[in-house]
Amino acid sequence: IDKYVQEISLDGVQVYQTKISNLKHLKLKIQAISVRSQEDILQHLSLLAPNQYLLCDTFSKTQIGGTGHSFNWQYLPEDCSKIMIAGGITNEHLPSLFKLNPYGIDINSRFEKSPGIKDVEKVTDFFKEFESFSKLSKV
Repeated sequence: IDKYVQEISLDGVQVYQTKISNLKHLKLKIQAISVRSQEDILQHLSLLAPNQYLLCDTFSKTQIGGTGHSFNWQYLPEDCSKIMIAGGITNEHLPSLFKLNPYGIDINSRFEKSPGIKDVEKVTDFFKEFESFSKLSKV
């Protein structure tokens, strides 16, 4: 991966099943994990460098990511500033997401017409609602 990062001048990358510490030429490194327990999150957080973040996704025995299901957000620590949340996120999750205040969110399979094909209307609606919550949270 590091070879391609250099060749195409990427600033950041999100990876599953690759140690991000091996990727030396990135400004932003996102280590994705499949969450089974709070310990999974805490263990990985303790290993992060300043330019590294943790993407927490739902564990599945049959696939990596894209399940359309959420993991137990009660596993998340109080400080989510180094965490991106993934896994079955919908518009209904926005109030909780703004309370958790993660570094970022990853929306995917719930916003697709079919695998890999985004539903523009769903994505647009999500970001309109996101913007509304964003304005409310600054009041």
